Amino acid sequence: RGEEICVRPRIPATWPGYKATLRLNGATIRITVNNEPRPPDVAVRSMLNGRTLAVTPEGAVALHLDGSDQHLELFLCGRTAATG
Repeated sequence: RGEEICVRPRIPATWPGYKATLRLNGATIRITVNNEPRPPDVAVRSMLNGRTLAVTPEGAVALHLDGSDQHLELFLCGRTAATG
């Protein structure tokens, strides 16, 4: 969307997470997705370069592209907690 990207990760509930790297307009964006053990499967919190970033009710985040390298970390809650 112009000068920003919108990230809304969806992964199988059993995956613990994943990492991805995007290179856009000369910048490197490292994305880490952590799938925490509790429902539902939406992003419940996110961090950009160590600072809290707003998450929409749909579980998406918008990241402004300013040409600098960035680290986006998303914390989902889609895995079922282990019992025992």
